[in-house]
Amino acid sequence: MRLTRVTAPAAIIPVAEAKKHVGEESTDFDWLIERMVAAATEMVDGWDGLLGRALGVQTWDLYLDGHEVPGGCCHLKLPLPPLISVDEVEYRNGDGDLTTWPTADYDVYGVGDRGRIAPAEDETWPIVQLRAEAFRVRFTCGYRAADNDSPAVYVDATPDAIRSAILIIFADLYRHRGDGEAQRPMPEAAMRLLHSYRAWTI
Repeated sequence: MRLTRVTAPAAIIPVAEAKKHVGEESTDFDWLIERMVAAATEMVDGWDGLLGRALGVQTWDLYLDGHEVPGGCCHLKLPLPPLISVDEVEYRNGDGDLTTWPTADYDVYGVGDRGRIAPAEDETWPIVQLRAEAFRVRFTCGYRAADNDSPAVYVDATPDAIRSAILIIFADLYRHRGDGEAQRPMPEAAMRLLHSYRAWTI
C-alpha cells in the first residue's frame, strides 16, 4: 500500500489567529508564524500526522499492489477519515491496460467517517494484474460543512479540540524558537485534546 497526497488542504489556522493567540502584534515575524503554524498542523494532519486523519479538505491517491486488492464481497477500508468522496478508481486489468472501474460497479460507505468501498450488488472486484500499484483509489477527505447562509458553499469544520491543540503546539514552538524546539515533546495539553480523535486503525 502507498499513499500520495494529490492536493494539499488550505491553512486551518490563519496567521492572524495564531498571532492573537501568542499576543504578537508586529508583522515582522508573520513569515515565521506561518511556517510554525504549518509545522504544528503537519504534526497532527495527514498520513504521517499523529491522528492519522485528514483535517482540511485534501485529495489522496491510495495505491495497492495486485495481491492486496480484496476479493469476493470484502470491503476496502480507506485511510484518513473523515471521507468526503471517492473520486476515481483505476486498475491494471489482466492484460496490463489501465482501466477505470465504473462508479455503478462499486458502492461507497462511511462518508463523513471511516470510508470504505465494495462491489455493488451482483458485482465483483475487478481482475487485477499481479503487479506493483495495480489498483488506485483517488479520494477526497477532511472536515467540512455546508455554510448555513450559502448551502452550496462548504467551509472548514475541523473540531475545536483539534484547532485548539494545533494552537497550543504552535505557541510552544513559537515561544521556544531557536531553543532546540525540534526536540521538544508535544505539550501534554495538546495530547489530551487530540487523544479521542486518533484514528487507531484504517
